[in-house]
Amino acid sequence: MAGGQHEDTQQQQQRQQPFLTAGGGNEARGLVYTNQQPPPAQVLPSVGSVRDLAQVAADAAHLVEMRRRVTYLAAAMAGLAIINQVVMYVTGVAEVESAFQEIREIVPKDVRGELKMPGGATLFAGGLGKLFGTIVFSMFIPLCGYYGVKNTDAKLLGAFAACNGCCAIGAILTVLISIGALVLVDNVEPKLEPWLMSCDPRGCIQLSQHNQTIDCLSGLGRRPAFEGIPHLSESCPQAFLKCEGDENDPCMFPIPGRPCPDTERVAFCKSKADPNHPGKCDFLGRCTWIDQACQPVGLPFDPIASSCDVDEQNVQAFQSLIELVPVITPKITTLLTVKVILTLPAIVLACLGLCWGFQLFHKVNSGYAVVTEPGFRTQQTRSQPEAGQQMAMRQPVQGTVSGTVLQQPV
Repeated sequence: MAGGQHEDTQQQQQRQQPFLTAGGGNEARGLVYTNQQPPPAQVLPSVGSVRDLAQVAADAAHLVEMRRRVTYLAAAMAGLAIINQVVMYVTGVAEVESAFQEIREIVPKDVRGELKMPGGATLFAGGLGKLFGTIVFSMFIPLCGYYGVKNTDAKLLGAFAACNGCCAIGAILTVLISIGALVLVDNVEPKLEPWLMSCDPRGCIQLSQHNQTIDCLSGLGRRPAFEGIPHLSESCPQAFLKCEGDENDPCMFPIPGRPCPDTERVAFCKSKADPNHPGKCDFLGRCTWIDQACQPVGLPFDPIASSCDVDEQNVQAFQSLIELVPVITPKITTLLTVKVILTLPAIVLACLGLCWGFQLFHKVNSGYAVVTEPGFRTQQTRSQPEAGQQMAMRQPVQGTVSGTVLQQPV
């Protein structure tokens, strides 16, 4: 009698323990928490149960770790996107306002009224709507990752990985273009400022005689009327004189069959001829590409006799350009540098999003899922003996598995 009661007590305790079960054939495999004793056919052998438990627990821990990484990565992407947009917006407004202030001090008073240069407060408020829209749009990718993990949605995780790949490519191109622009500015600026100074028309305007001023502004690369005075270089733009047009002057308007009588101008234009790049001929306004040849244009054969006059507006604009280049160039450099610095972390996060997002997408798309169950301590059992045999003793397995159940694909 006492032996029968002891056996009933052991059977009742056994029904309250969790079991590691596995189906046969193509059925899913996993950890199942149950208060019911499984049928004898579903109980794993003692050695196999330990091996399967270790593999399932390792897969479950890896899947949970992937989900955690993607969730944190999505949050980091959202924060970085907000920081990038705000910093670029504030930096841009500050640099533009500073440039406008410099321009107001440099340009002539009669030109200031024609320039529309809003103040810093207007600039800041005017772009807030665009800033907000950009931030909202930039949240699309992080939200795909977050809700893809939360809902175990393979489509959202696939979109998260794919969009991160595209963003990584775009960000890399942005950095390369910005670095190229920085190199270009760094190489051009030392040459640009001396060129502008050499073409400064103020030296010609300060000459005592009007005809000397006209001859000086006409520049070299032609037959000058006054040999003993300074002249603008032949590399300077032909933009500082206003001359009445004479259609019969082949130096001002190319005429087929009638070359310009100024041989120095003809030789200068011929040196600029390049059939593969006709734009080089027209660059400075001294020549034009016509009839498969680079020919003189725009300036009469004798600017003094043709009553040319100083173009005051172009002279003032060029003088303002000379003063603005040293002011604007550092601001462009600052914006490009900030852009590169802010884009580099975005490249790193986008590459991580591509790799981690694709890994989790592959797992979820293959049918893996995570189900939360109460924690339990696993045990080994042997098959139930037939009626009349003694019940097998249970032996505990070292280690505890958390309440995460990994469901493998069917």
